[in-house]
Amino acid sequence: MQEVRALSRLPRLTELCFADPMWGESPLAALCNYQTFVLFMLPKLTSLDTLVLADETKHLAEATFLKKQMYYNMRIKTVFRNARNIIRQANEGKKVGKERGLKAHCAANFF
Repeated sequence: MQEVRALSRLPRLTELCFADPMWGESPLAALCNYQTFVLFMLPKLTSLDTLVLADETKHLAEATFLKKQMYYNMRIKTVFRNARNIIRQANEGKKVGKERGLKAHCAANFF
């Protein structure tokens, strides 16, 4: 995907083909939703994979990419928040466990 980002520095690039019926597919074309990513990164394209692109297609690709980006950013934040909560609970459990162990030890030695 980094290579596609590098292509965005080519202002005159308007046609690109990653899946050609005559030559086969590139490894990028095997990735799910690669066309959405390519259209988002290269909005000046007029043709992708031998297909002429309508403006509506480009706008839909941009909207889809932004929605997915927002969704995955929220998922990442959720994972980190859950991990912090688990670590906090584990640390609290260790404290509670130590206190219970100390109480049990004192009670056993007291009687």
